[in-house]
Amino acid sequence: QPYFMHFVFEALAEAGLFEENAVCQMRRWDAMLAEHPASLKEMWNGGDYSHAWGGSPGYQMSSKILGITPIDSGFGSIRVKPHTCGLKWARGQVPAPMGLIGVEWQKCDREFRMNVSVPDGTVGVIHLPIHGFSLPKILVEGKAIELSREPGRIVYKMLSKSCGFTVTEE
Repeated sequence: QPYFMHFVFEALAEAGLFEENAVCQMRRWDAMLAEHPASLKEMWNGGDYSHAWGGSPGYQMSSKILGITPIDSGFGSIRVKPHTCGLKWARGQVPAPMGLIGVEWQKCDREFRMNVSVPDGTVGVIHLPIHGFSLPKILVEGKAIELSREPGRIVYKMLSKSCGFTVTEE
């Protein structure tokens, strides 16, 4: 049922399967939205149209596809760890107590570009996806830099209000 899918998406992410399975699972909402685009149903095949808990794809798009999640309470520090899920681009904003957090990314050919903006006083920990790159070259605001690595990602601590990132092949 739509409510339970939130837990399915979280399990997919925990198992490392979100990237390849999330978008096809989100397509399950297409028929529901075609039937009644202004609200969400309680169940796939029935129920009334007043159930916000069926809105899991909206949360998944901001927290997984854009990758915006809080590290600490009040979003004083945030993580941006996007899952591209076979998509070519994504763009959005998440409201936080100190202002909007914005992420825009695009994949084309052998390049991944992302712009991140955070409110004043917010620290961003940026996880850049490097899967598919044999020798990734990282540019921050157009300058090549060396960053710490974790499996399939490179991590950068963003202290400025906005920053542009590029991952390309050496």
